[in-house]
Amino acid sequence: MPVEISAPVLMRSPVLTDIDLVALIGRHGLPHARAIGARKDLDERIAKLVASISTLEQSSPDKAEETRNRLRAMMQPAVSDDETAAEPILEQPAPYETLKAAALSGRAHEFYQALSELLQISSFHTRHIVEANERAHLLAALSVLSLSEEQAFLIWKCVRPQGLVTASAISDFIHTYVQIRGSMAERIINEWRKLDRAVRAGGEKPELKAS
Repeated sequence: MPVEISAPVLMRSPVLTDIDLVALIGRHGLPHARAIGARKDLDERIAKLVASISTLEQSSPDKAEETRNRLRAMMQPAVSDDETAAEPILEQPAPYETLKAAALSGRAHEFYQALSELLQISSFHTRHIVEANERAHLLAALSVLSLSEEQAFLIWKCVRPQGLVTASAISDFIHTYVQIRGSMAERIINEWRKLDRAVRAGGEKPELKAS
Protein backbone atom coordinates (compact mmCIF):
# COMPACT_ATOMS: atom_id res chain seq x y z
CA MET A 1 0.00 0.00 0.00
CA PRO A 2 1.45 3.45 -0.91
CA VAL A 3 2.74 5.40 2.05
CA GLU A 4 0.42 8.29 1.18
CA ILE A 5 -2.49 6.01 2.08
CA SER A 6 -0.95 3.97 4.87
CA ALA A 7 0.83 6.81 6.72
CA PRO A 8 -2.05 7.48 9.20
CA VAL A 9 -2.06 3.81 10.14
CA LEU A 10 1.72 3.64 10.40
CA MET A 11 1.82 6.76 12.58
CA ARG A 12 -1.04 5.99 14.97
CA SER A 13 -2.37 2.44 14.83
CA PRO A 14 -2.09 0.70 18.23
CA VAL A 15 -2.54 -2.67 16.53
CA LEU A 16 0.94 -2.67 14.98
CA THR A 17 3.52 -4.35 17.20
CA ASP A 18 7.23 -3.54 17.21
CA ILE A 19 7.84 -6.65 15.13
CA ASP A 20 5.23 -5.47 12.62
CA LEU A 21 6.94 -2.09 12.39
CA VAL A 22 10.36 -3.60 11.78
CA ALA A 23 8.90 -5.88 9.10
CA LEU A 24 7.22 -2.93 7.37
CA ILE A 25 10.48 -0.99 7.33
CA GLY A 26 12.25 -4.00 5.87
CA ARG A 27 9.69 -4.47 3.12
CA HIS A 28 9.03 -0.86 2.13
CA GLY A 29 12.09 1.18 3.03
CA LEU A 30 12.51 4.83 3.84
CA PRO A 31 9.02 6.33 3.14
CA HIS A 32 7.36 3.88 5.51
CA ALA A 33 10.23 4.19 7.97
CA ARG A 34 9.75 7.96 8.18
CA ALA A 35 6.02 7.55 8.82
CA ILE A 36 6.76 5.00 11.53
CA GLY A 37 9.38 7.36 12.98
CA ALA A 38 6.59 9.86 13.67
CA ARG A 39 4.83 7.48 16.09
CA LYS A 40 4.52 8.56 19.71
CA ASP A 41 6.28 6.38 22.28
CA LEU A 42 8.22 4.61 19.52
CA ASP A 43 10.70 2.04 20.80
CA GLU A 44 14.13 3.65 20.97
CA ARG A 45 15.73 0.86 18.96
CA ILE A 46 13.24 1.31 16.13
CA ALA A 47 13.74 5.07 16.23
CA LYS A 48 17.49 4.53 15.83
CA LEU A 49 16.82 2.11 12.98
CA VAL A 50 14.71 4.72 11.18
CA ALA A 51 17.41 7.33 11.64
CA SER A 52 20.08 4.92 10.43
CA ILE A 53 18.19 4.01 7.26
CA SER A 54 17.45 7.66 6.57
CA THR A 55 21.14 8.50 6.82
CA LEU A 56 22.20 5.52 4.69
CA GLU A 57 19.66 6.33 1.98
CA GLN A 58 21.40 9.67 1.49
CA SER A 59 25.02 8.59 1.91
CA SER A 60 25.04 4.94 0.76
CA PRO A 61 21.88 3.56 -0.90
CA ASP A 62 23.50 0.13 -1.34
CA LYS A 63 24.07 -0.21 2.39
CA ALA A 64 20.53 0.94 3.04
CA GLU A 65 19.22 -1.84 0.81
CA GLU A 66 21.52 -4.32 2.57
CA THR A 67 20.06 -3.25 5.89
CA ARG A 68 16.52 -3.79 4.62
CA ASN A 69 17.50 -7.23 3.31
CA ARG A 70 18.76 -8.15 6.76
CA LEU A 71 15.52 -6.95 8.30
CA ARG A 72 13.49 -9.03 5.85
CA ALA A 73 15.62 -12.07 6.68
CA MET A 74 15.02 -11.50 10.39
CA MET A 75 11.29 -11.57 9.79
CA GLN A 76 11.39 -15.01 8.14
CA PRO A 77 9.97 -17.82 10.33
CA ALA A 78 12.55 -19.96 12.06
CA VAL A 79 13.42 -23.24 10.34
CA SER A 80 14.32 -26.34 12.32
CA ASP A 81 17.47 -28.34 11.57
CA ASP A 82 15.57 -31.01 9.63
CA GLU A 83 13.68 -28.52 7.50
CA THR A 84 14.80 -26.54 4.49
CA ALA A 85 13.78 -22.95 3.99
CA ALA A 86 12.10 -22.52 0.62
CA GLU A 87 10.11 -19.98 -1.28
CA PRO A 88 6.38 -20.64 -1.04
CA ILE A 89 5.17 -22.72 -3.99
CA LEU A 90 1.99 -21.58 -5.65
CA GLU A 91 -0.29 -24.54 -6.04
CA GLN A 92 -1.06 -25.25 -9.67
CA PRO A 93 -4.53 -26.26 -10.81
CA ALA A 94 -5.02 -30.00 -11.25
CA PRO A 95 -4.89 -31.19 -14.89
CA TYR A 96 -8.63 -31.83 -14.82
CA GLU A 97 -9.44 -28.30 -13.68
CA THR A 98 -7.19 -26.87 -16.38
CA LEU A 99 -8.73 -29.02 -19.11
CA LYS A 100 -12.27 -28.45 -17.88
CA ALA A 101 -11.87 -24.67 -17.95
CA ALA A 102 -10.43 -24.82 -21.47
CA ALA A 103 -13.05 -27.29 -22.71
CA LEU A 104 -15.98 -25.31 -21.30
CA SER A 105 -14.68 -22.13 -22.92
CA GLY A 106 -16.00 -23.45 -26.23
CA ARG A 107 -12.80 -22.36 -27.98
CA ALA A 108 -11.01 -25.34 -29.46
CA HIS A 109 -7.61 -23.65 -29.65
CA GLU A 110 -7.64 -23.03 -25.88
CA PHE A 111 -8.21 -26.72 -25.24
CA TYR A 112 -5.45 -27.73 -27.65
CA GLN A 113 -3.10 -25.32 -25.90
CA ALA A 114 -4.02 -26.54 -22.40
CA LEU A 115 -3.55 -30.16 -23.43
CA SER A 116 -0.29 -29.20 -25.14
CA GLU A 117 1.14 -27.72 -21.96
CA LEU A 118 0.06 -30.65 -19.82
CA LEU A 119 1.37 -33.34 -22.19
CA GLN A 120 4.40 -31.35 -23.37
CA ILE A 121 3.38 -31.90 -26.97
CA SER A 122 2.86 -29.12 -29.50
CA SER A 123 -0.70 -27.82 -29.89
CA PHE A 124 -0.49 -28.85 -33.56
CA HIS A 125 -0.25 -32.48 -32.51
CA THR A 126 -2.66 -32.25 -29.59
CA ARG A 127 -5.27 -31.09 -32.12
CA HIS A 128 -4.66 -34.32 -34.04
CA ILE A 129 -4.92 -36.32 -30.81
CA VAL A 130 -8.32 -34.78 -30.08
CA GLU A 131 -9.63 -35.12 -33.62
CA ALA A 132 -8.23 -38.59 -34.41
CA ASN A 133 -10.77 -41.11 -35.66
CA GLU A 134 -9.33 -43.65 -33.25
CA ARG A 135 -10.58 -42.76 -29.78
CA ALA A 136 -7.59 -44.39 -28.12
CA HIS A 137 -5.41 -41.32 -28.66
CA LEU A 138 -7.52 -38.87 -26.68
CA LEU A 139 -8.37 -41.50 -24.09
CA ALA A 140 -4.67 -42.16 -23.59
CA ALA A 141 -4.01 -38.45 -23.15
CA LEU A 142 -6.70 -38.16 -20.49
CA SER A 143 -5.45 -41.33 -18.82
CA VAL A 144 -1.82 -40.22 -18.44
CA LEU A 145 -3.15 -37.05 -16.80
CA SER A 146 -4.86 -39.26 -14.18
CA LEU A 147 -8.45 -38.23 -14.92
CA SER A 148 -11.17 -40.39 -13.41
CA GLU A 149 -13.78 -42.06 -15.65
CA GLU A 150 -16.31 -39.32 -14.88
CA GLN A 151 -13.80 -36.55 -15.54
CA ALA A 152 -12.66 -38.13 -18.80
CA PHE A 153 -16.28 -38.48 -19.94
CA LEU A 154 -17.05 -34.81 -19.26
CA ILE A 155 -13.96 -33.63 -21.14
CA TRP A 156 -14.74 -35.96 -24.03
CA LYS A 157 -18.32 -34.69 -24.34
CA CYS A 158 -17.12 -31.09 -24.31
CA VAL A 159 -14.62 -31.50 -27.11
CA ARG A 160 -16.35 -34.29 -29.08
CA PRO A 161 -20.05 -33.76 -28.35
CA GLN A 162 -21.32 -36.12 -31.02
CA GLY A 163 -22.13 -39.63 -29.87
CA LEU A 164 -22.14 -41.22 -26.43
CA VAL A 165 -25.82 -40.57 -25.92
CA THR A 166 -26.99 -44.02 -24.87
CA ALA A 167 -26.25 -45.95 -21.70
CA SER A 168 -24.56 -48.73 -23.65
CA ALA A 169 -22.32 -46.26 -25.51
CA ILE A 170 -21.30 -44.61 -22.26
CA SER A 171 -20.64 -48.00 -20.69
CA ASP A 172 -18.46 -48.96 -23.66
CA PHE A 173 -16.59 -45.66 -23.36
CA ILE A 174 -15.84 -46.22 -19.67
CA HIS A 175 -14.76 -49.81 -20.30
CA THR A 176 -12.37 -48.71 -23.03
CA TYR A 177 -10.98 -45.95 -20.85
CA VAL A 178 -10.31 -48.36 -17.98
CA GLN A 179 -8.64 -50.83 -20.33
CA ILE A 180 -6.30 -48.23 -21.83
CA ARG A 181 -4.91 -47.04 -18.53
CA GLY A 182 -1.34 -47.63 -17.46
CA SER A 183 1.40 -48.73 -19.81
CA MET A 184 -0.79 -48.71 -22.91
CA ALA A 185 -1.73 -45.06 -22.44
CA GLU A 186 1.88 -44.13 -21.70
CA ARG A 187 3.06 -45.93 -24.84
CA ILE A 188 0.55 -44.12 -27.07
CA ILE A 189 1.42 -40.68 -25.69
CA ASN A 190 5.16 -41.41 -25.83
CA GLU A 191 4.73 -42.22 -29.53
CA TRP A 192 3.12 -38.80 -29.99
CA ARG A 193 5.97 -37.18 -28.10
CA LYS A 194 8.54 -38.91 -30.33
CA LEU A 195 6.66 -37.71 -33.38
CA ASP A 196 6.50 -34.20 -31.99
CA ARG A 197 10.24 -34.11 -31.22
CA ALA A 198 11.07 -35.41 -34.70
CA VAL A 199 8.98 -32.72 -36.36
CA ARG A 200 10.48 -29.99 -34.20
CA ALA A 201 13.97 -31.23 -35.05
CA GLY A 202 13.12 -31.28 -38.74
CA GLY A 203 13.86 -34.96 -39.01
CA GLU A 204 11.94 -37.78 -40.57
CA LYS A 205 8.49 -38.32 -39.11
CA PRO A 206 8.20 -41.66 -37.32
CA GLU A 207 5.02 -43.59 -37.86
CA LEU A 208 2.63 -43.95 -34.96
CA LYS A 209 2.34 -47.56 -33.89
CA ALA A 210 -1.09 -49.13 -33.87
CA SER A 211 -2.68 -49.07 -30.45
